[in-house]
Amino acid sequence: MWEGSFRDAGFDAGTMEQPPGPLGVRGSNRFVRQSTDEFYHFVDAQTGPWFAWIAPSLPHTPHDPPDDPKQLYEWRGLATSAVDYFANLTRMDRAFGEILAFLDQRGIGGDTVVIYLADNGWIQRLDRPTPYWNAIGEDHGKLSAHDRGFRTPVVIRWPREIKAAQRRTHLINFGDIFETILDYGQASSHDCSSGHSVRQVAADANAAWGRNRIFGRTSRTRLPTREVAASHSDRDRSNDLPRATADIGLYLRQGSRWGFTYVPARGTEELYDLHRDPLGTTNVAQRHPQRVHKMRTRLVKWNARLIGKTCPVAPC
Repeated sequence: MWEGSFRDAGFDAGTMEQPPGPLGVRGSNRFVRQSTDEFYHFVDAQTGPWFAWIAPSLPHTPHDPPDDPKQLYEWRGLATSAVDYFANLTRMDRAFGEILAFLDQRGIGGDTVVIYLADNGWIQRLDRPTPYWNAIGEDHGKLSAHDRGFRTPVVIRWPREIKAAQRRTHLINFGDIFETILDYGQASSHDCSSGHSVRQVAADANAAWGRNRIFGRTSRTRLPTREVAASHSDRDRSNDLPRATADIGLYLRQGSRWGFTYVPARGTEELYDLHRDPLGTTNVAQRHPQRVHKMRTRLVKWNARLIGKTCPVAPC
């Protein structure tokens, strides 16, 4: 967990005991970076159904991999910051591989649903070092209201019901993941959620799925790197330069093709044709004014409903 103790979220055990502090000293950084034994001990102590939320703060900063995974990338001509980032990815992959192997060794791999997801996108520059003041990657990634800031993979493993090495292109959001966990656990949903379980889609690519758009919102939206760099002095090593403002950023993904970014306070609107431009490098908003108007209107209405949404206390 990033915020507060695991007990605040209703968990019985965890590694996060204290409120979060500066990067690098959060309690969640212990997991994987130091050991995964606490998870193994937790599983071995269970006598019935259990649920675990594993958030190892990897490949999150600090990008501090050991030498072994770095050797996989140091010879590829990458910037040092890229080597460290990819080595942290390998570090995380190995840890998750060990966790899956542990479940199989205990004979419970086939009975355990494993869902892998990430909380935000990230863009890593390969050919030049990341500035020391930039801990959020390149533009259009983390803390941006762009497709590559929101779009992340979701992997579900359950040998009993899902065949291995299948791929889906359905649009889902984290609300759907919550409902999916409830579905697998045979628990009832509640009035607070607007999500839908993806269990049927995960098992059958032809299963019905009605979601054709995804909404996103950032409460802090990053500034373009050029603006940050222009206002930054190399003499100031305090690392406290704001890389994001309090401006709300809104994002709408419409089907597989269109991605729309809107930052009301800045008056910026960007539309990307993700079929022709999957990395979202060319803003085509001026070519499609009617589409921009419709997507902006839909985003503003969605955001207004989100802000004003209430929920009965009991079901929550």
